[in-house]
Amino acid sequence: MRIAQLSLLVFALLQQPVPRAEVRVQLIDGLDGQPVPRARYAVTGGGMVDALTGSGDPKGSVAFSDLAPGRYLLTVDKAGYFQERLDFNVTSASADLPNIVMTAKREISGVVRWQDGELAAGASVRVVPVRGGKPAPALAGGTNTNERGEFIVPGLRPGRYILLVNPPAQRGSIDASGRFVIGGVPRIGLPAYYPGGSVPHVSASIDVRGTISVPNIGIVLEEKPGTVVEGTIHRARG
Repeated sequence: MRIAQLSLLVFALLQQPVPRAEVRVQLIDGLDGQPVPRARYAVTGGGMVDALTGSGDPKGSVAFSDLAPGRYLLTVDKAGYFQERLDFNVTSASADLPNIVMTAKREISGVVRWQDGELAAGASVRVVPVRGGKPAPALAGGTNTNERGEFIVPGLRPGRYILLVNPPAQRGSIDASGRFVIGGVPRIGLPAYYPGGSVPHVSASIDVRGTISVPNIGIVLEEKPGTVVEGTIHRARG
C-alpha cells in the first residue's frame, strides 16, 4: 500500500508543470550612462533546442520569460557597439540581472599629406595601442588612405592609440574623371608617428576613452631623397 501511494506521489510530482522564470536586464551605454535602446538579444542554454531571440525596448530594457531552471548565456548585439555576453542561472520565478554596460566602438580619422601639400594616397595607417604607459607590441587595427589621402580606422575599444603612417609604395595621380591612377616614380619617405617623428611618443597618443570619434587628424610625411649606390659586382669563384 505504501509503495503504491509513493508511486502515485512521484507520478503527481512529475506531472506538475516546471516553474518558468521571467528575467530582466537593463542595457547602459558605458560612455554617457544612458539606456541603449532596441538592442538585439539571444538566449541559449538550459536545454533549449532553439535560441530565444528578441529586441529590447526603447528604454534599454530587455525582458524574456518562460525559462526553466538552468544555466543560460545571454548575447546582446547593437550596431555601433561591441557584442556583450552574460552567463546567468535561473533558480526562481523571476530575476533581475545586473546592468549590462555596452561599449561603443571608437574611430580615428584624418588625412595624410606630403610636406609640399600633396595628398598621400595609398599610405598605410596602423594603430598601436598604449598599454601600461608603453606602446603595445600588437597592432589594434589599420587601413590605407584613399585617393584623397583620407583614412578612417573604426572598431577601436576605449583607450589611447599611437598612429604609425608608412608612405605609399606606389606613385599615382588623379585623372580627368577623378579616379586615382597608379604610375610614375614613388616618393620616398620614412615612416612617421603622429604628429610627426621617427619614434613613438606616448605623450602624443590619441585618447578615445571619453569620446566616440577623433576626426581631422593631420599627418605630414617628409620626403627623403634616395641613395644611389655605384660599383661593380664581382662573382666569386669557387
